[in-house]
Amino acid sequence: MKKILLLTGFCCFALKAFANCDENGKCVWDCSPEDSSGSCTATFENGTLTVSGTGKMADFSYTAVTDETYPNLRAPDSYDNHLILKTYAPWNDEEGHLSQITNIVVEEGITSVGNKSFAGAVNLQNVSLPDGLEAIGQHAFYLTGLTSVSLPASLETIGNITGSGGGSFQYTNLTSIELPDGLKTISSSVFRNTLIESVVIPDSVEIIGTRAFLNNENLKSVIIGDGVVSIGREAFANTPAYIYCQNTAERSCADLIGENNSDALGRLKIYSIDDKGRIKVGSKTYTSLNDLPKYVLRRIYTVEEATAASGEKNTVILRYK
Repeated sequence: MKKILLLTGFCCFALKAFANCDENGKCVWDCSPEDSSGSCTATFENGTLTVSGTGKMADFSYTAVTDETYPNLRAPDSYDNHLILKTYAPWNDEEGHLSQITNIVVEEGITSVGNKSFAGAVNLQNVSLPDGLEAIGQHAFYLTGLTSVSLPASLETIGNITGSGGGSFQYTNLTSIELPDGLKTISSSVFRNTLIESVVIPDSVEIIGTRAFLNNENLKSVIIGDGVVSIGREAFANTPAYIYCQNTAERSCADLIGENNSDALGRLKIYSIDDKGRIKVGSKTYTSLNDLPKYVLRRIYTVEEATAASGEKNTVILRYK
């Protein structure tokens, strides 16, 4: 009798596990958080995972596995045998749907992409994020094939709100990123080990987390917004990036950078803007840092040169060398 009961239980479990997909390969999973802070449904069809509903997605944990089937994957250098972190979300099932995802569409109504939602989706190429999205959880797109992503204007947090947990786009192939005005927190390791070449931190950002841009060998310039008051240790370590920063009444750039990133002080470049918000360089006037051509950026004084040129610490008028 025990054997019959156990067999019946096994059959029911198996049916439940595979009942999410129909005969045409369309799959539907529940991705709602347990605390009822959101209602979420994920639908997979023809390589596209569509997340719809209202409020937050669930947060997921992940498992570490060794996988050498993706030779072009930018696996962590310090890990042996190409260790890949894969989400425990329901699309990481026995049918291998996680590795089949090439596109993700998060529909309007979803306000938060859950922690570790898509970690290890190595063939992911495109992501569409909606207006109204407020947060992208830690390790949400960790170790995926992403080369670009458009972040909505409503986004406030990338990683944990506290700034202590991030990795949202760590180990991806992102070559550029445009951070929206209104973003407040860039948590730890969010853009660690990517291919990003330059980044402008909006004035709305207050926190840049530990190792946020660590090991970005292609990163040439980082422009620090005026609202940044805290930068975690090794935020720009192992990058060649020049750090462009403007002193304000609330902060000294040298103190801000040097507190946890003394290695980056030699790459700190100070600039100033007049009371009308204009940047004057030589005979030309620019209205935005984004308008400055690269050859101008390269000629902004470093903090050491600024001190020597002006005779006053951390103060300099922007001009050509």
